[in-house]
Amino acid sequence: AERALGLPPQARMEALASALARADLAGAFEVAGALYQDGFAPSSLIERLLLTLREALYTALGAAQDGARADDAGFRLELSEPDLLRLVHALDDETARFGKRDDLFALEVALIKAHNALELNLATDLAAERAAERAMVAQIT
Repeated sequence: AERALGLPPQARMEALASALARADLAGAFEVAGALYQDGFAPSSLIERLLLTLREALYTALGAAQDGARADDAGFRLELSEPDLLRLVHALDDETARFGKRDDLFALEVALIKAHNALELNLATDLAAERAAERAMVAQIT
């Protein structure tokens, strides 16, 4: 079905997600680069990666997904729920980039930002920055 629909193989998307979860940026680049060379558009790879991470998040939460039973085994990553949320958030923020350029470089930048979100806890820092900005705006107005 994946081949008929032109979707990247789920096993390779899980390998990409696993590389990110292990903080293996070189491995993530390798998988992403191979998928790109196989003709998959970076925007579709990010979309499928987000869906793969969504499955891992649902599995971590023990929640049912898309009509499945909550006790069905799904894709798992060795990440905490907050780390999964940071990873999804970082990649989702990068989806707008693909409207401007849909190439390997844009894909690599998205992976770097996702890696940094996990390693440096940037999503939390970003939330704190936005809260401070809102407070400053409130003071001005």
